[in-house]
Amino acid sequence: MKDLLSIILVAFGYFMHLIMPQTATEQTFRLEIKFENIQKTDKPIYVALYQSEKDFNNKEAYKKYTVMPSQKTSLDIQDLPEGTYAVLCFQDLNGNHRLDFNNYIPDEPWGLSNNITRMGPPTWEDAKFELKQDLQLEIELF
Repeated sequence: MKDLLSIILVAFGYFMHLIMPQTATEQTFRLEIKFENIQKTDKPIYVALYQSEKDFNNKEAYKKYTVMPSQKTSLDIQDLPEGTYAVLCFQDLNGNHRLDFNNYIPDEPWGLSNNITRMGPPTWEDAKFELKQDLQLEIELF
């Protein structure tokens, strides 16, 4: 009787596995960011990756990275979910871990996904891009 019950439970579990919808695994992609116009190879580049306009405006990065140009001039991010993102980066020439300004103008090299430069602070609309496949961005530091 015990063996019959075990067989029934195993068969029931197998049957339920066949008829229940499978949960789709979230598709992820690779984002490679290449930095152009690096001024000093011994100074770090700080990179912030944003997932929404709200977070971009509040400077609350989804992920943060540091790249040492003496070792590499690109950043390879694996396993990012499909979605809309923006990248903002700067090279910290004076080592204070922040982007410095001189009369509201960045005093250190900085860059934005889509390489948009305009008067005033960058906007989500300027920087956003869709990640639907593996992608390579080139960001020029201005």
